[in-house]
Amino acid sequence: MLYHVKKLAEVNIQAECYHQLRLLGIKTCLEYKTRTADGQGCQFDMVVLKELEYNQYEIIAIVEFKNHKKEYDFIEAMKTKQYYKYSSFGIPLIYCRRREELQSTVDKIVQLINNN
Repeated sequence: MLYHVKKLAEVNIQAECYHQLRLLGIKTCLEYKTRTADGQGCQFDMVVLKELEYNQYEIIAIVEFKNHKKEYDFIEAMKTKQYYKYSSFGIPLIYCRRREELQSTVDKIVQLINNN
């Protein structure tokens, strides 16, 4: 049977980003579940971690993956309930909107790590 890809699933982009960050020694956690200040549940696609002490980490970024063939309208994304919920944490939010943005997303995370 031949394998045909019409659209690459978000989880594949997420997995590749995870892999590239781990190769660079950057700790991350996929599908991180937490609650907002008002008790609403939410699940981040990926969080980027900074080690504070042995086995104690701080979340320094949230990464959200979308897979759109066309240019994803960031202004529209900022109007969603998800955006407002994630922004309420006061942690940088990085969007990876297509497979073609994967390397620039990794570069943004590396830059954030270096500036922290």
